[in-house]
Amino acid sequence: MNLADIFTKPQTKKFKINGDEIVIRKLTLSEVEELQALHREINTVDSDGNANPDPKRQYDVVIKTLKQGVEGFDQLDDDTIAKIPMDLLNKVVDEVLKFSGMGAK
Repeated sequence: MNLADIFTKPQTKKFKINGDEIVIRKLTLSEVEELQALHREINTVDSDGNANPDPKRQYDVVIKTLKQGVEGFDQLDDDTIAKIPMDLLNKVVDEVLKFSGMGAK
């Protein structure tokens, strides 16, 4: 196996949630950079120095993270996603980011 194959081989792990297991995937560098750019874009500061994030766009970043980092999440429709509690979504996002080398350890 060559070096490129070693470094680009997808890395996954199982994560227990609500008594069942899901498979999360380690995000690539380009995916992390894309999410960071989106995060910076929505967390801009106005001329008075106040943070003015758009909650809808923050939600979009959460969903994008889950679609990239959770196997099968991209198959869920918007109605199904809307029924998932926000704290559960955030818990899984935190785990994806931690597994990808971001966020709290």
